[in-house]
Amino acid sequence: MRTISAALATAQQSGTADPYINITINSTDYSSRLVSLEHIEEPYRSRATIILANSDRFLDGTDLRGQKFYIGYGYTSSGTNYYCGDGTSEATPNLWVISQTIVSMEGKSVCVLECEGSWMKLRGITLLMTAKGAPAPYLNILVNSTDTIMDLMSTILVECGFTLVIGTLDTVIQTFKPSFIINPFEFENAAQVLYRLVLMTRDFLREVEGNVFEIVFPQSTDAVAHTYYSGQAPYFKEYVEKVNTTIPNTISVFCNQ
Repeated sequence: MRTISAALATAQQSGTADPYINITINSTDYSSRLVSLEHIEEPYRSRATIILANSDRFLDGTDLRGQKFYIGYGYTSSGTNYYCGDGTSEATPNLWVISQTIVSMEGKSVCVLECEGSWMKLRGITLLMTAKGAPAPYLNILVNSTDTIMDLMSTILVECGFTLVIGTLDTVIQTFKPSFIINPFEFENAAQVLYRLVLMTRDFLREVEGNVFEIVFPQSTDAVAHTYYSGQAPYFKEYVEKVNTTIPNTISVFCNQ
């Protein structure tokens, strides 16, 4: 769970504070230009579409492609903005601007930013691994069982510019030393290999503040960090409960020498 300051928690629970969203990209604050925001966070994918006002044509000559930033959700209370990433509350995971579109209409102009999160970025990084005696193009690289799953995850993430930290974990991820092949038929991206490693455990990799992934092992005994209500502050905006039919389609067998 994201850590927030006491001031932000108080504003959130008051029920009277005004919502506030901070959008700062490349040291420029675009918060006052925000027209629309769609931000989707899923276990292995996150993305955002941001629409900024551009009637003064300021963004016509501003190239934001490739810029890294985060969205600061929060509240304004007593004239002060409190939000995730303000220096006292943990920031949301990073996003990267992958496309920028200027849309002109009668009397109006807006700038549309399409953004992607860390998992989407990892999907764009191909693992061209080398190995002793392995010829190019480095297909069928055998990873010997000398490193744990957690070690392999950390190695891949560091090579891609990220860091792995421990939140909660099971015993498999830090003890099991798998032997498997990278790029068995074609070049794999970093996300594909990481996902294969995740499937060997009962853990998840969660994007957190900065270029960081956290190992999370959810359990029924986990303590409740925050409670949201429908009839009192702090309110939740939407709740959806979907139940699927469980059809087992995978049998996993763990073994070692």
